Amino acid sequence: MAERSEPVAALRLHPVWRLALVLLSALLLVLSFEPYALSFLAWVALVPLLVALPGMSGTGARGLAFLFGYAFFAGGVSWLFGIFGAAAVGLIGVLAAFLWLFGLLFWLAEQRGGAGLALALSPVFWIGIELVRGELWPLRFSWLQLGFSQVPNLPLLQIAGEIGVYGLGLLIVGANAAVAWVWLRGRWVRGVLATAAVPLLAMGLGLYEVDRGRWYPTGAPSTFVALIQTDAASPVRDVAKAQRIPAEVDLICWPENALHGFPLEEPELLDDLSLLARESDAILVIGCKIAAPNGGERLGTKLRARLSAERQPADRPYYNSALVIGPDGTVAGQYHKRHPVQFFSDGVAGRAVDPITVADRDLGIAICYDMTFSHVPRQLTQKGATLLVVPALDDLPWGPVQQRQHASMIQARAVENRRWVVRATTYGISQAVAPWGFEARSIDRGREGVLWFSTLNIAEASGHCRWGWVLPYVCLAGIGVFLLSELIFVWADRVLGDAPGSLPPGRDAAEADGGASIQPRPHE
Repeated sequence: MAERSEPVAALRLHPVWRLALVLLSALLLVLSFEPYALSFLAWVALVPLLVALPGMSGTGARGLAFLFGYAFFAGGVSWLFGIFGAAAVGLIGVLAAFLWLFGLLFWLAEQRGGAGLALALSPVFWIGIELVRGELWPLRFSWLQLGFSQVPNLPLLQIAGEIGVYGLGLLIVGANAAVAWVWLRGRWVRGVLATAAVPLLAMGLGLYEVDRGRWYPTGAPSTFVALIQTDAASPVRDVAKAQRIPAEVDLICWPENALHGFPLEEPELLDDLSLLARESDAILVIGCKIAAPNGGERLGTKLRARLSAERQPADRPYYNSALVIGPDGTVAGQYHKRHPVQFFSDGVAGRAVDPITVADRDLGIAICYDMTFSHVPRQLTQKGATLLVVPALDDLPWGPVQQRQHASMIQARAVENRRWVVRATTYGISQAVAPWGFEARSIDRGREGVLWFSTLNIAEASGHCRWGWVLPYVCLAGIGVFLLSELIFVWADRVLGDAPGSLPPGRDAAEADGGASIQPRPHE
């Protein structure tokens, strides 16, 4: 008898088993990320979800996907409850709504071309939705993007230097979809071997990348960096820390908001900073506030203004900034945080994303939350930054899970852009991250101290900066094309469905030829 053209295993699942598969999928994916860091699980974590979705009604598919999303985010970013309390219930529901959208797209694709088409398009759907969630709407939140799960697996992480974190996530979803397909088709041996080839090949390429030392060229210019981890209000008063900094240091970086005042408007404080720079013969990068003329370069939308828990005084808008002072004691430049944190008083958003050239070094400055967005370090690197410097603030009450997840995102950004990234935080984790993603040195959370390390100034552009960054936008465009084609098909069904010789709505040619296929469900 001829083999069916559709997998049918999922259609026999009892609703309780579907529910169990979805929750299992969420659990496995949570375990893939920090603090558990079982990165290998990400390559199969979505399989139970993708097996449970086929054969469901539209409402059922969306409901299962939403349940998966809620369980995943509730387990993965549970630290949100410590920051927002009961309001985190709603915030996690907003994040889960993006998985609801994935369930909708999956169901539409299954209606149009069966479970095979839905699984084939799953990577495109997932990454396009991740891009919107992480970077393209007011509540942008890039935590727990699939590619970040591979930070502990450094050989595999290296492929992010070519295709970015989003591209790595695309491979992960593709591998999961392939396993789900062979599960449904029952071709385990060939399917699993073919699917395993994807991460194994990526790991092989990563090992080769690290081994040949492509991003650690001999004789490249270096920068001896000192990072100060402290929550002290004024760095110039911390004499003990300054004395422990090696005399040969080239750059000293303090955390975000290290100065609570407006140093450009306080001549005595600015003189102290200038004196410290000259005595240290070093570049100073200090987190501070700088007044925003005329309300700032861009105040953002009304929605963004409402997201601030504490509105900026109407007569005193400010930038959350990093002030750069050269070894000669003069102000070399300033960077304004491009992405203030939602729901917090964090200044108005800056616009410029240009490197700051000082003492023959092209510094790419980004502040804390900025580094969670792939476009900020990428644009700095594309414009010539050879070293990424990040003043940051991670409050101690936010907890070790949030801080470890945040630090792992910095490691991924270093690989994406093939740059050294040095980050000074208030409570940790301060880190010097090499271009292939490992922490060369770090200061753990909850401690004060100074970290110093010699980094390289690398000018070569990564594959991600040249072309790989386009991948998630291609996926988003793919979603648009799919939805447009769906609208055209719906229109054609309505207009041409009653034409002579046409099939009735809701039935396909395969069914008319003998019913070998599964009858598609009508659109909801």
